[in-house]
Amino acid sequence: MLLVRGNDKKDPDAYRLADGSLDLARIRNDFADGYTIVLDNVERYVRTIGSEPHEMGRQEVVDTAGLPSPTGLLLEVGDVLYLPRGRVHRAETGSESSLHLTSEFTRPPCLR
Repeated sequence: MLLVRGNDKKDPDAYRLADGSLDLARIRNDFADGYTIVLDNVERYVRTIGSEPHEMGRQEVVDTAGLPSPTGLLLEVGDVLYLPRGRVHRAETGSESSLHLTSEFTRPPCLR
């Protein structure tokens, strides 16, 4: 887990207790202060995420000139939006808290 805000990355020791567990109060305060909570390798711990198709990353650069005009979409509390693999998108938030989960996997070398 990482806490980041722009180019600023918190030292993991800043949000861990002496026993190595997470200090949820510090994490909550940093989140309220504008930090993003980055959870890497979620697929290792959540089976349904880990069983999605692999090789989801886009390898080529996207030519934005060839894309249709952007469409704005405002999601409300509790809403979930699924975008199929390969769909170009950008998520933004204002002053409200939000969660944007992007799943991107690569196959282990033994399965390539």
